[in-house]
Amino acid sequence: MNMERWKNQIAGVLSRAGLSPNVSTCCGFSLAAAAGFFVYKGWFLWAGGLLLLSGFFDLMDGAIARLSNRVSPFGGILDSSLDRYGDGFVLGALLFYCLFQGNTVSAFLAISSLWGSFMISYVRARAECVIPECRVGFWERGERLVALALGFFVGNAGLVLWVLAVGTHWTALHRLLYAYHRLKAEEKPLGKAAVVWNLLSRPKDRTSLPYFWKAALLSLAIFFIRAPLP
Repeated sequence: MNMERWKNQIAGVLSRAGLSPNVSTCCGFSLAAAAGFFVYKGWFLWAGGLLLLSGFFDLMDGAIARLSNRVSPFGGILDSSLDRYGDGFVLGALLFYCLFQGNTVSAFLAISSLWGSFMISYVRARAECVIPECRVGFWERGERLVALALGFFVGNAGLVLWVLAVGTHWTALHRLLYAYHRLKAEEKPLGKAAVVWNLLSRPKDRTSLPYFWKAALLSLAIFFIRAPLP
């Protein structure tokens, strides 16, 4: 059973139980906001669990909408907007927690991670005003949530902050360059370097082997390379 089929089966159960796409979106946001409160208090294990639940509802809302024929333009706007608020609660709480602990380096990393997370979404939204799709890069919201949750569970959120502080900006830059080359291709034939870049920059497939290896290596790093918060 592949992941898409598994997701659709669960979404079908939730839809038949009366859960609407927008309610699923709001549940995901509420759980992310609650996770932010637990992060602020330093209760990281609870925060990690709530983040995973938030990611679950965030994964389900689109599938519920498709299966129940309730896809709407506003639903997509609501989903994206509440995702940004959820990111703000969690990473903002990490920022204040680190400041109150006197860890200014981690506080800076939290700001960088939050800024980069917003830029990933902004570059995609702006690019898709002029090109069909711009979903390249690894660090979309699902990956960020899982990495943070795993870091909270194993007491290694400091390492995750280092990774996100750099990786989110890398993905935003990746999308900028991808959009640039796509637009250039519409104006004139691409050079060899740009052709290679576009081949390497195809929108990601979460079922592909390269994606699996990236996720596996990141998980191993979180377990074995220690950089805990204070």
